[in-house]
Amino acid sequence: MIANNQKSAAALAVCAFSFAVSACGPESSKAPGSIVLPASETATISALAPAVAPVASNTSANNPIYSPPAVAAKPFFRNGVSMSNSINGYIEDITRFVKPYIVNAGARAIRMPLRRKNLWNGVALTPVIKLNGYDTPQLEPIFKNIELSISNDVMFVIDDHTYSQYAEPDLLKFWVAFGTALQQRFGNNDLIVLELQNESGKGAWDPAYAQSVKALVAGIRAAGITYPLAIGWGNWNNVANFGQAMADLDKVGGPGTIDPLNRLIWTGHHYPTTTGNDQAKSGKSNPEISGSSVSPAIPTFFDGCKARRLQCMITEIGVGGGARGWLENGSGNPEFNGKAWFKQYDEIQSRYAGTVVGTIVWGGGSAWPDTYPFKVEYQKDGWAHTNLH
Repeated sequence: MIANNQKSAAALAVCAFSFAVSACGPESSKAPGSIVLPASETATISALAPAVAPVASNTSANNPIYSPPAVAAKPFFRNGVSMSNSINGYIEDITRFVKPYIVNAGARAIRMPLRRKNLWNGVALTPVIKLNGYDTPQLEPIFKNIELSISNDVMFVIDDHTYSQYAEPDLLKFWVAFGTALQQRFGNNDLIVLELQNESGKGAWDPAYAQSVKALVAGIRAAGITYPLAIGWGNWNNVANFGQAMADLDKVGGPGTIDPLNRLIWTGHHYPTTTGNDQAKSGKSNPEISGSSVSPAIPTFFDGCKARRLQCMITEIGVGGGARGWLENGSGNPEFNGKAWFKQYDEIQSRYAGTVVGTIVWGGGSAWPDTYPFKVEYQKDGWAHTNLH
């Protein structure tokens, strides 16, 4: 993912990215839908698919966590955006920055990266913290975002963006405290997903990885928390190196066996630039992408999950649609073609309906300047001037 020092709360203008559903296939990494570059010069998030009512908790290995519409002509994917400024403790304002993605742009998933140090003091949850000398609410704004999302049938993914290993003792304590608060407020709801850790250990390997994950999941379930749990391993481009973690989990019976509720989602991150994550340095140069072909790591990732009867979701993909975003401006040799890339990506995903839940793009929210290559928002307060209306 992006370096912490680049995730500053710079309240600057943002641009748009577009997800649209095709009749034939998924849009991103984990459910039926398809990514399509819009005809307009600036990409935007467009409506995905008809709303689907949340399904009841399921414990059958033969049934997916998220059922498609009862009568559906199209596959259904939970595609959406990360509201990245929340990492800094400034929870995104639902009216100004979140609601437009849902109501105007048709996002079917919102991911909110948080840091547990802002929500929990090691003993109890912290409803309000001091930021720059001011009392800054934490819990209630998160709850309001969840209410907005689930009332519109939008998945809400809560991510602890701390880069901890799963063996970290505080991780279980935090998720039990926070998960319990969520259960008390919202009850059981499949639209609320707990992404237990972002890029665990920043790719450093934990020799006890499988046992650590298994113990964490068991502890969360023992506390009565029923929400789907999202786990993964690796760095900012971990779709390419998920195999080591999968192999370790296979030794303890496979990733599909560690959750007694069978509500596990495997996560992947992918940044297709050749210069790494966001190393285009916020507009000093265009992101370099070699050619217009989707990395073979993507179908390999999907195949690995499908073979294990494991649902998966790409919870970060760097596909900026802004003035300097790589959709329009990617460089490289051979020349990059964003439209061709998305067409191929759509064709690949269409083969994994039932395995892929959805794809969440990185770089939404109020934190990013226009020069940020992976920015996926519109100019602040300028919604009426976008092609979403």
